Amino acid sequence: MSWYPLWNSLRIAAISSVLVFFLGILCAYYVARLPRAVKGILDVFLTLPMVLPPTVCGYFLLLAFGVKRPLGMFLAQFGIKFVMTWYGGILAATMVAFPLMYRTARGAFESFDMNLAYAGQTLGLSNTFIFWKIRMPACRQGILAGIVLAFARALGEMRGIQRYGSFYLPMDEALILCAVDLSGRCTLNWDIHCQTEKVGDFDVECAKEFWLGFARSVPATVHFVQFAGENTHHILEACFKGAGHALAAAVAIDAAHRDEIPSTKGLLV
Repeated sequence: MSWYPLWNSLRIAAISSVLVFFLGILCAYYVARLPRAVKGILDVFLTLPMVLPPTVCGYFLLLAFGVKRPLGMFLAQFGIKFVMTWYGGILAATMVAFPLMYRTARGAFESFDMNLAYAGQTLGLSNTFIFWKIRMPACRQGILAGIVLAFARALGEMRGIQRYGSFYLPMDEALILCAVDLSGRCTLNWDIHCQTEKVGDFDVECAKEFWLGFARSVPATVHFVQFAGENTHHILEACFKGAGHALAAAVAIDAAHRDEIPSTKGLLV
């Protein structure tokens, strides 16, 4: 068993979380002190990665750091390449996780009782001391929530895996195809036709609900296509066993690209 995928994911998530922590705290602190109109304008730009489709986020990253773009060509002169590299994954993870840290930290700072800061200033304490010793401890719950959310978001990228997997599984007269794409997007295509409503005490419709919940939780794109079959038990058994084989192929490590995210966007979301 190789521990490299776990190590690589933790490495990227940890580094990006540190970057997101300081960037999020910095932006949240200063934006929280601005007038309402200015806050609204800055919020639009700072939270865009959270609301934009992943394809658009990836497009902007490629537009900025692509090997044929001015910035990408400049960095390439120093041997720095962000596209399809593990440190490119840090950049992508930081981009998509930043809004989570920023929003939670800003909410914590806005709820901070400014009388505590004024009392510190009256006592002659420096603004740096007040920030780290008074403001940050008072806002620690919101900031910790932001760190956890940002880390979890950054940990979600799948580096070095095959990403795609498919399997045809014959089960007596039944033949089922299961195809999986660990894309970070939720889709279920359930082209399965059972002739009975139950198999023993098991409701047949629960099979579709199970895989819909699975696709949403991963998230992933999952296709089930029935080519033949009359026995409901055989059909459903082929679905679950075929899915196991397809998932095993999708999460297998691609030895030739173990440091790369299997997406030209640089992230799977």
